[in-house]
Amino acid sequence: MKKLDLLQLFVEVAQKKNLTKAAISLGITKSTVSRKIQELEKDLGVSLINRDPRHFSLTDNGLSLFRSGELILKEAEAAFDEVTQVHSDLRGSIKISTTSDLSLIYLAGPLARFSKKYPLIEFNIDLNPTKIDLKSEGIDFAIRPGIQEDSGLFVRKIDEIRPAFFASQDYIKKNGRPKDYEDLKNHQFISTKILSLDGVTYRPTILANNMSLVKQLTVEGAAIGFLAEEFVQTEKKTGTLVRLFPEKDLPKSPIYLTFTNKKLNKRVSLLVEEIIKFRSKS
Repeated sequence: MKKLDLLQLFVEVAQKKNLTKAAISLGITKSTVSRKIQELEKDLGVSLINRDPRHFSLTDNGLSLFRSGELILKEAEAAFDEVTQVHSDLRGSIKISTTSDLSLIYLAGPLARFSKKYPLIEFNIDLNPTKIDLKSEGIDFAIRPGIQEDSGLFVRKIDEIRPAFFASQDYIKKNGRPKDYEDLKNHQFISTKILSLDGVTYRPTILANNMSLVKQLTVEGAAIGFLAEEFVQTEKKTGTLVRLFPEKDLPKSPIYLTFTNKKLNKRVSLLVEEIIKFRSKS
């Protein structure tokens, strides 16, 4: 057990990339962390951390131990959860990474129901639009479009987003309806990215990295919006927004749950089941 405790301390240091931050997280002094790392290195007979005061980095042996140790600790946590939480209230924390847009489509509903079932679980949700290193940030799972290029991650496809152009009734009355993609150049349009359609590049009048803003401006008639259909279901049903170019189907974008560990602990596994069940009913 002593070596397992040292392993847990080392993994915390490697994740935080800083002895002081690891000490604060563990509730001990920096000198204690340093001493225990040296003790672990002595036991193993190898150096784990490069001693450069200006830059934290692991040795090759340290990186190997970090990757293996992180997996071991995750599996140990899952095993403990499986045994102790079968007959007790589910508790602990779940850390999730996604974007604000995807959180509204895939996370808000399931999380609302899940948190009512398991009020003792805490959630830390990172809505950074930029992809982050899930392992170093201690993320349990991410909801992202496309697969992250990391062979050490595990993915599960949960949906495909269907992009399309939409306009409000007011916008169409005032500006007319574009006949084809080429006609977009005669209109205002807003998107989260520069578009390439049929080999032609279209630069939006308003470029914003938040689909909620794109939808709001589209609803208000400021421009034609390039939006995921899943994001405007209510507006389509009420007729607030009209889909343009219905004869054209653009390539779908797959959405994945991405995990740092193949074996999930009980609380994460149950939340993932809730997300899958919620999408199947949508």
